[in-house]
Amino acid sequence: MKTEDDIFISLVIPTRGLFRLELLKKCVHSFFSKAKWGNFLEAIIVTDLDDVDYRREIEAYFLENQYNVKLITRRRDLRYFNRDYMNYATQCSQGSMIWALNDDTEMETSGYDEIIHNTVSQFMRVNEYRNIYILTDDSTHTTEDRNIIYDKGCCFPLISRLAAEKINGLFPQEINIWGADIALFKIFQGVPNSIIDLSKEIKLAHHSHHNGSREKDETSESGYKHTNRSSLTDQENMKYIRPLWSK
Repeated sequence: MKTEDDIFISLVIPTRGLFRLELLKKCVHSFFSKAKWGNFLEAIIVTDLDDVDYRREIEAYFLENQYNVKLITRRRDLRYFNRDYMNYATQCSQGSMIWALNDDTEMETSGYDEIIHNTVSQFMRVNEYRNIYILTDDSTHTTEDRNIIYDKGCCFPLISRLAAEKINGLFPQEINIWGADIALFKIFQGVPNSIIDLSKEIKLAHHSHHNGSREKDETSESGYKHTNRSSLTDQENMKYIRPLWSK
């Protein structure tokens, strides 16, 4: 059930660590300031219950501006990160499109929301299915020496609400942290006419050790440390593909 019908894009952003506050500010500001229709955008920020000082700073920052945000606090348990953070936040979202982001991402394309809106509108005029996955340039899977976006997908997938409802979230919950973005792309590769390529039109800056633009920090390290598995079995993959074949 949705309480707001006019939200076009929901940004799902988990964050942890006071040292990432400036990254989060830059992330949220870039998406709202570069949107043509910022009033049709929402950001869902997910924090940890034990990250008290950081949460206080986040609240203070959002009191200073008019961004449409929801703050969700979860008891930290990285064994189920994608289920309890990304998928839970998705279930609390209102947007027609849902974007999985990190706090270290920054939007570089002005009017990106209009590009997405026009592309999705055109797509729906000629396709009977509404299960959509959008590729954008994430600056990590799209580097000159490591262009793997068409093999691994986007680090920050953008999918339609209908698709999210059919898979009950953003990511397959069997993968607790790293690897879920790649697994999601492989799921949509099994669904005809579901992937829209906007990697030439929309660019994100990913401030991360993955592309050498920033040093690895404690939050980044915890992802590697606590990842239990990073891929799905064929049977699990089909469990997600089958619902996406329906209209």
